[in-house]
Order: sequence, then structure tokens, then C-alpha cells
Amino acid sequence: MPLTSTLLLTSALTCGPDAEPMKCASPVEAPSPEWRARERKLQIQLGVSAGVMGLGVVLIAGGLIADLTPCKNPDPDFGCGEFPIGFLVLAPVGAVITLAATIPTGIYGARLRRHRRGSARQAFQFAPAPGGFQLRF
Repeated sequence: MPLTSTLLLTSALTCGPDAEPMKCASPVEAPSPEWRARERKLQIQLGVSAGVMGLGVVLIAGGLIADLTPCKNPDPDFGCGEFPIGFLVLAPVGAVITLAATIPTGIYGARLRRHRRGSARQAFQFAPAPGGFQLRF
């Protein structure tokens, strides 16, 4: 059994429902309010950029649907005309929005991943060292 799971298992066994809260604290520190605020900001930025990208995909789909539906008013002046206006307008606009939103979505996703990975605080580190293993707190 790895050392990490052993420590967590012994902590869970010694901490019962009537144990003191300070003695049963997790070995991993809670994130600071600044860390949480930055993570929340990155989550919002990623959500907004992904939403804009989704809007572009919806516009492309709307252009395709408008092009595939049959024309109910064949009048060339005010009806459907000869050109598929829905597809010619909505699809390029949706494509530009989707491509433009792809860049910030990737950037904010990478920043959020780096933020989460870089902040994983461990109470100890178990690593090989000269002459055996070393446990660093």
C-alpha cells in the first residue's frame, strides 16, 4: 500500500464522528482566497469564450438549416430568391466567430489547467534519494 493512501487511511480511522476537528484536519492545505478568486475568474473567462464559440457553431447550423428548408415564398424580390441568403450570411459570420473564439478558449483552458496543476499543495513529498528514499515535509 503506498504511503499516501496509508496516511489517509490512518487519518480516516482515527477521526470518528466525535473527534476534535483540529486533530482530524486534512494533510493538504486549503487554497487561499486569492487562489480561489483567480480560479473563479479563469473559469468565467473560459466559460464565456466557450459560449461565444458555441454561438458561432449555432449560427453555422442555422445557416445550413435555412439553406435546406424549402422556400415558401418564391417571389424573387421579397421571397427566397435565387441565392440561399441564410447560408451565405449566417455560415460565414458563424465561422468567423467560431475561429475567433477558439484562440481565447484554448488560452484560458491552458491557464486554468496550469493554475490547478501548479497549486496542488502536498503536505509531504516522497522521493528517491542517495542511499534510499527521502520524505520531505
